[in-house]
Amino acid sequence: MTKNFSPYYCNETFVDIVLPEDRIVTDETGEWFIIGYAGVDGITFRAGIHENDSTIYAFYPLQQEYVKVADSADDLIAKWKDNQVHL
Repeated sequence: MTKNFSPYYCNETFVDIVLPEDRIVTDETGEWFIIGYAGVDGITFRAGIHENDSTIYAFYPLQQEYVKVADSADDLIAKWKDNQVHL
């Protein structure tokens, strides 16, 4: 893996918002890193594998839809802590 993410476990929701590096995997397409979980409806947080893109998306598996939620993993953590991530 070429991207570095700082892990964040939310004690209030008991969910890994950003996983430790050794638990981050690529999805079945090989185009996305699965970096964490929202804790609801199977929604995962994902980052593209391309080095120059730090954008984080929520992936909704039922709809097969990606929605931008943050500019970076650090931004996702900050928004999560401030209750600014609406799924």
